[in-house]
Amino acid sequence: MSNDVDVDVSVVVGVLSSDPACKTLPSGTCICNLEVTVRTEGVATRSVPVAKFDPPRSVVSLSKGDRVVVAGEVVRRFFRAGGTTVSRTEVVASVIRRDTPAARRDIVKWLKTATAELVE
Repeated sequence: MSNDVDVDVSVVVGVLSSDPACKTLPSGTCICNLEVTVRTEGVATRSVPVAKFDPPRSVVSLSKGDRVVVAGEVVRRFFRAGGTTVSRTEVVASVIRRDTPAARRDIVKWLKTATAELVE
């Protein structure tokens, strides 16, 4: 087993605090930004920013209050806004689903694939 494998994996389960905000970038790529509220007993409530590039209809149709599961990578993106370069740290999602038992099983499969190199 190699100890020099880098892994960036994030799983978020929570409730959308607002409707997805979708827009088309100058490159033509569509991006949906979501805010997922995570409440964990004994820990302060957190809001986790999530981005999904070229989202499927199932993501665009989500609404405030929907419970979701998200899997992806934590990424710091840099982009131009208002004539200046800004950055945003967020989970760039590979998978966003309404929280169901089937969705959680899919996330577990995704995790196994994403972390397979850790146990080789």
